[in-house]
Amino acid sequence: MKPTLRNYQNEDDYWRIREFLREVSILNERRDYSWSLLRWDYWVWHVNMNLFHMNLKEVVYLWEIDGQIVAVLNPDHDDESFFQIHPSYHRREILCEMLEIAELKLPKQKESGRKELIVWVNEGDDVHKKVLSDCGYERSKYSAEHMRRRSLTQPIPASVPQNGYT
Repeated sequence: MKPTLRNYQNEDDYWRIREFLREVSILNERRDYSWSLLRWDYWVWHVNMNLFHMNLKEVVYLWEIDGQIVAVLNPDHDDESFFQIHPSYHRREILCEMLEIAELKLPKQKESGRKELIVWVNEGDDVHKKVLSDCGYERSKYSAEHMRRRSLTQPIPASVPQNGYT
């Protein structure tokens, strides 16, 4: 079944997106392939309300199947897009549709008249990277977000200093 696109409508959607992000986090073994609900809360209640003042109805988009959210597209800033996708629906088709909406609704208009859109992608997401490269996107030399993971149940590995240090 093809997901149906719609705009964010009201606070009920805020809570539904939170639940969706919680579910996706668990399914992704708590890896940050999508925003955590803490980041969503921070963006909605601080970053957006205090800094950018974007109308959520104009910048947040949901894809649903039978009333269940399967993907969310949202910005962080006025030229960025983040794709939150349920792992069972992570396919080229939905990524292409999300990119089309992001290009239409979220780009920044430069003084030159040129549009600019930053699309954040996880390094291991080859499907998403292929969609972007097929559409002419290039990896930025400047924008990177580094995330590190370490098991909390394993001992801390020994640190070996570089030559010349003790």
